[in-house]
Amino acid sequence: MTGAEEFTPESERVMRVLRDEIVDGTRAPGSRLVEREIAAELGVSRLPVRDALRGLVGEGLVQPRPRTWAVVREFSTTDISDLHEIRSALETLGFRLAAQRR
Repeated sequence: MTGAEEFTPESERVMRVLRDEIVDGTRAPGSRLVEREIAAELGVSRLPVRDALRGLVGEGLVQPRPRTWAVVREFSTTDISDLHEIRSALETLGFRLAAQRR
């Protein structure tokens, strides 16, 4: 391993994959996320999957269920409207800061 390479924990890789699948709609709202199935799909143990699901719960993308599975969160119309409003405000702020800092 060279100095340019960085170690990325498996849980972060799993979380990134799951987040992308949720956002892209590959994993539909309400679908079950079963630790052992995800571990088999991604070729990892259940521990990084468990950690990744915990992180996605913290981000609000996943709702926990007892023991070994969770579900992809279903967003209401109000949730989506609120997220759109926040995103618009952040984009405006980003453009303003970019213009000021060139």
